[in-house]
Amino acid sequence: MKLTEDQTALTVINALAAAQILHECLDELEDTPYYRQALKVTTKRMQTELSKTLDNHINHLWEIDEGTMVLVQEGMEAITKELATMDPARIAKLGDMLKNEDLVFNEPN
Repeated sequence: MKLTEDQTALTVINALAAAQILHECLDELEDTPYYRQALKVTTKRMQTELSKTLDNHINHLWEIDEGTMVLVQEGMEAITKELATMDPARIAKLGDMLKNEDLVFNEPN
């Protein structure tokens, strides 16, 4: 399936956000038994490669509509913070909801 220009832009933003979120999570885990320097290095390399590939697209989106891009950035930061501090039982419930996404997202209003 070929992505539309809007779908491509959203996918680019998601890829960069995912890499950044992973990088920041690893920073926060640094003084815990879950931290591995190899993961941090690999994640940084991935971010660098993504940036080489996607920066022109992201910069173009910022030039077109900076206000929306700020909202996207703030939204991703809020989601990351919420997930990081969420009760594990609620996260499990989110997983169940996603398994039944047709029921959740396609219900009549």
